[in-house]
Amino acid sequence: MSGTILVVDDDVGLQAMVQAILEDEGYSVALASDGLDALAVLEVEQPALILLDLNMPRMDGYAFAEEVRRRGLRPAIALAVLTADNSARQKARQLDADGVLRKPFTLSELLNMVAQLAPGAAL
Repeated sequence: MSGTILVVDDDVGLQAMVQAILEDEGYSVALASDGLDALAVLEVEQPALILLDLNMPRMDGYAFAEEVRRRGLRPAIALAVLTADNSARQKARQLDADGVLRKPFTLSELLNMVAQLAPGAAL
């Protein structure tokens, strides 16, 4: 397992913001625009944490999380759901996620979540 944080979200602005924040804190960050892109990342490396949006084109967060589980990568990889949905906690429970960040989230919420779910992942 690497110390990489995989951000899976179709919002490129959010991707760029999260990447900049996490890299400033010493984390290595990989980006994917949907579940299919994220599966390609998993072919190359096993991240410490996946920050996963649920609503994306091609392959949504639910289908991606199920495929990660089918491949036997959970619970070795921590999973946190990123969503603006009002039922975020319920949806995170459905995926057996380790955490949930409700959009919009604060800088401290993001950093606390990453530190909690991927301790030691910073370079």
